Amino acid sequence: MIFKQETQILKCTFEKEHFSKVKAAFKDRWPVVYIIEDDEKGQAYIGESTNICTRICDHWNNTERRALKNIYIIFNKVFNKSVILDLEAFLIGYIVADGKYRLQNGNGGQHVHNYYLRDEYQREFRHIWQLLQDEGVVRHGITLLENQDLFKYSPYKILNLDQFNVAVQILTDLKYDLGNNNQSRSFIIDGGAGTGKSILGIYLLKLLIDAKSSPAWTAEEEALDENLSYIIGHLSPNLRVGYVVPTQSFRETLKKVFDGIQGLDSKMVLSPEDVANSGEGLYDLLIVDESHRLRRRRALFNYGSYDKANKALELDEEATELDWILKKKPVSAILL
Repeated sequence: MIFKQETQILKCTFEKEHFSKVKAAFKDRWPVVYIIEDDEKGQAYIGESTNICTRICDHWNNTERRALKNIYIIFNKVFNKSVILDLEAFLIGYIVADGKYRLQNGNGGQHVHNYYLRDEYQREFRHIWQLLQDEGVVRHGITLLENQDLFKYSPYKILNLDQFNVAVQILTDLKYDLGNNNQSRSFIIDGGAGTGKSILGIYLLKLLIDAKSSPAWTAEEEALDENLSYIIGHLSPNLRVGYVVPTQSFRETLKKVFDGIQGLDSKMVLSPEDVANSGEGLYDLLIVDESHRLRRRRALFNYGSYDKANKALELDEEATELDWILKKKPVSAILL
């Protein structure tokens, strides 16, 4: 067993006059994970640092962060930087699903990496979750949360290596297209059920929205950051995106998920007809989930609304729902 020392949680009021308590506890720099929260506002921020004294002062200078009330600092002398990064990602994923807080975090580009004795450390993460429950910071047990849609489809999921490489390639190609007079392109992401295409799509949407809405936003992976900076600078100031879901049941599921994530909105989840009938011009980006379920006229019994959508888009009656989507985007559509 690697845990010769117990994991501890230091609670402190998030006010500058109380920071001396943190400095007294962490004279030596040591990697920690922290949660800054406000129960009444239902807001929180989760981060990690090897110099918590400096980091909390940085957060105090951030208006959004300064409005929070308490900070919980989680530390254990056997936790190295790899463990801390993994714990941070673990807490972000589960705290989002817990639903007590809307996180101020972006989903800045981490992907899965392995490290020595990772399985043992992750068993300790579950113990940490119990400590946070005891403190009243979180409400629900891990087993319950793992069955929640907000956990399954969270944009804060850590990408596996294949997902991360696809994300990098899409951003690289999008950067190229924007640099070539808004050249139009469609990306087709191939993969069977359970390969994480929906996770990738939601992740990319949140990534772009966070980067566009915060001038100080940075990704944690250089491969993402160098492309995002260019992309965001060349997209419309009023970024218009949509997440298209052909099936009603899955669409309703994702609407609830999007309403639980800061920066996302259930109005971003669209049916193909929503896209076709939108009278507000083009979208900057459309991501289509379960694109194999897009319909064509010959498969329908009732053509009324279908023909109306084709007419509104000046398409012939045999045009498909995919044609509607391609007609409404100026740069890119991502088909999952």
